[in-house]
Amino acid sequence: MSHNKLLSDVGFSGDGPAVESILRGTYCYPDNMDPYTQLLMLEATVLFSSLGEQGIEDWVHSSDFQQFWLHACERTESSKSQLHFGHYMAGAHDTDITELHVASLNTIRETGVAPDRW
Repeated sequence: MSHNKLLSDVGFSGDGPAVESILRGTYCYPDNMDPYTQLLMLEATVLFSSLGEQGIEDWVHSSDFQQFWLHACERTESSKSQLHFGHYMAGAHDTDITELHVASLNTIRETGVAPDRW
């Protein structure tokens, strides 16, 4: 299966024309598809079927950000900049900083483009 075919079926953001059929288990996989790619797609089908109709919320909300960061292990480094989780945990206590981080995360989610550094 060519890379272009898979890309056109799934799309850069996972919103292509074949995504629904992959998740529902009705997608017809080509014979020449890489077997590991097919296994990954089949796993997506299994995970989707276990969710039921509620699905997964794919938008980050301020409450999500705060709930995660207020309970993270502070000493864990999260990037090459050597900022540890404590920096994000401290930001979770401030509404403006939380909103800034949430806006950044959702912009990345919408555009599919992440900054080189945070």
